[in-house]
Amino acid sequence: MSGMADTRASARLLLLAIVAGTAMASNYVLQPVLPAVARSFPASPWITSLAAGAGPLGYMLGLVLLVPLGDGLPVRTLVAVQAAALAALLVLAAVTTIEPLFLAALLLGGMASTVTAQCVALAGRVCPTAQGRAVGTVVMGVSAGILGGRVLSGALATSFGWRGPLAVIAVLTALGSLGIVIAVPAMPASGTRMRLPDLLLAVPRAYASNSELRRATLVGCCWFAAFSSFWTAISLHLALPPLSKGAAFAGGFGLFGIAGAIAAQLAGRASDRWGERRVVFAGLVGALLGFVILCLSPASLAGLALGALVMDAGCFGAQAATQGYILRTGGDERSRRYSAYMTVYWSAGALGSFVAPALFRAGGWPTLNLVNAMLIAIGMIFHARKHQLDKA
Repeated sequence: MSGMADTRASARLLLLAIVAGTAMASNYVLQPVLPAVARSFPASPWITSLAAGAGPLGYMLGLVLLVPLGDGLPVRTLVAVQAAALAALLVLAAVTTIEPLFLAALLLGGMASTVTAQCVALAGRVCPTAQGRAVGTVVMGVSAGILGGRVLSGALATSFGWRGPLAVIAVLTALGSLGIVIAVPAMPASGTRMRLPDLLLAVPRAYASNSELRRATLVGCCWFAAFSSFWTAISLHLALPPLSKGAAFAGGFGLFGIAGAIAAQLAGRASDRWGERRVVFAGLVGALLGFVILCLSPASLAGLALGALVMDAGCFGAQAATQGYILRTGGDERSRRYSAYMTVYWSAGALGSFVAPALFRAGGWPTLNLVNAMLIAIGMIFHARKHQLDKA
């Protein structure tokens, strides 16, 4: 690749990372300001739970219904349209005072935010000779969006209320959609357009026909369930003596997640050089080490911070390498395979978040992280088993 072409490809990858990051941030931007949201809709006692869950639920629906479309439609068009739709829905959520309309906008916005997956798929086509680096760059943007959504919300809500962060994310997403149309060249669809019945059956068919995908998903579920369990329970642990930290400190603790963004980028480059299998295993080792540190440091802020850094880096490093592998080997069905992987992967994370509070209350911090470490160890066993089968 010539110097000029490489510069253009890098600029397009950066744009895709920004679009993916802002879209993912839209699912997290309300988390720090849920009490303020509840005050704006006082008639509903369930508004906090509904507002928190509408976006993630929509995201899961989008993984099943929208992401497979990337095999049969021009993916650049999908990215631009979904980003524009997300921007419009965020504006609606920011301005409406009607609760059902607000929740509907969040749900549909969650579906549209699966543009993150389309960005990952498009990255591999923008930079086909270095797909690991390309995917790692976009996954870095996703990781930064998860972190940045919470940080941006806390920074803006003080001056502009909880609606301000939604409006800012909407503007950024709209600009990203325009940038995609201007900067990314049109590309033909990679496969055939799917009918609705085929679309609904895309996920089970992908798993039924591909044992490699099943094994990769099983390993991914192990680390994402553990990852989600930790980030759900950390605020509960920090609030208790002897740490006794408030919600603001717990939100700021998420800054340690920046390690994941850096690791995703490095993992993508390493995958191009040494292969995805080695990078995934290295990520799992890092995640296991992080959970061991967390298990042994229940009362040490320094230990908790170090453990979070190492664990987060390991999980996102493994994630970037796995996504790169799925897209590299997917051929004309890369979007369907990616949809299948992310649907089950996201479900495992939701299960980890659901179980974490009960597990924390029952056994405390060491037990929670011991279980998380065991999940990582199980993932390592399945990953090693996969390699043995490949050699055989």
